[in-house]
Amino acid sequence: MKNNHYTLIFLLILIFCGSLSAQISLTNAVFPQPGDVLKTTNGTNLEGVVMTSGGDNQTWDYSQINVEGLNEDMFIDPSEGLNVGAYPNATLLISGQGGESYFKTNDNTFEFLGFAGGDPTGFGIELITHFQPALIESRAPLNYLDLHTYGSETNIPFSADALPGGFLDSLPIAPDSLRIRNILDRTDLVDAWGTITIPGGTYDVIRLKRVEYIETRLDIKLGGLPWLDVTDQFGDFGGGMGGMDFFGIDTTVTYSYLSNESKEPIAVFSLDGKESFVENATFKSLLVNPVDETKETLNPNLYAFPNPAINEVKFEFSNLKKGNYDLKIFNILGLEVYGQSYAISGSKTVKIDISRLRKGTYLYSLLDEKGKAITTKRLIVIRP
Repeated sequence: MKNNHYTLIFLLILIFCGSLSAQISLTNAVFPQPGDVLKTTNGTNLEGVVMTSGGDNQTWDYSQINVEGLNEDMFIDPSEGLNVGAYPNATLLISGQGGESYFKTNDNTFEFLGFAGGDPTGFGIELITHFQPALIESRAPLNYLDLHTYGSETNIPFSADALPGGFLDSLPIAPDSLRIRNILDRTDLVDAWGTITIPGGTYDVIRLKRVEYIETRLDIKLGGLPWLDVTDQFGDFGGGMGGMDFFGIDTTVTYSYLSNESKEPIAVFSLDGKESFVENATFKSLLVNPVDETKETLNPNLYAFPNPAINEVKFEFSNLKKGNYDLKIFNILGLEVYGQSYAISGSKTVKIDISRLRKGTYLYSLLDEKGKAITTKRLIVIRP
């Protein structure tokens, strides 16, 4: 009987050690570096997709979810940014989406420092915002059952003159300045580990559940007096924000599946605050399904890189039938700023000089011999 008892203990130890060895520990090798382009694609048929409860050695199969589109986040050296002086500690920059996002990496964290560009208020204010303290987007090493709770805050100050007429009529006095204050609280829990299959492959992953609360408040300032919170006097700020409830608390929940095999998250699912349904999902972009590869081979396309671009950009034509094609670039007003015709059969790469273009957002189009647009995409031009 004693031998059987020791045998059982030995077997349990083997099972336990085997379970530990199957787990992965996420390292800082997944932190982005200048020159990295992270590519993801969007999930489209998400009805019925639910997040399983946490646990070890799980298997998730999302291979049947349809995907479309390509999202690219290109990390560049912050010295190429227009607002780098406001973020002296930055080591990374993403330029696009109406502005510049600055980041910092070290051995243990990848941090979001702030955003410079257009603002969410609709008043046309050019912003330079800072997270205080810097917002930790990811950590390393990251292991199963790791738990982190942290917070940050951003302030968006602006002059009262920027507001539309009548907006401040509910206040007994007219302030000199206002600020929108965003208070953010996050809880990150690595609640599961296992193997995930997506439209693109199978990976060993850990799953990070993030619950985020963002409270938006409005403060005013009079002369040398301290800032005064007047959020409750305004209630629904919808009249000036296209019908949105701008103030209050917004809750988001995301499940991110992370692997040492990829700098992109393998999958990210965003849920409503009550976790009752999946609102959207993104996946690492990598087609391995033979049916998908056939579609990709047959579809004509046009790619621009680098994007954002500074002085030169390469355009890659792919999967084109033999013929003459036009490459055109348009500004945001729809005016053509570049046009060139090419005889192409299959694939071709050309490099063009865009140094004369002003910084900003452009559209580039590929047109066939009949003038029909095959594809139209966005090009971001930046200036150091």
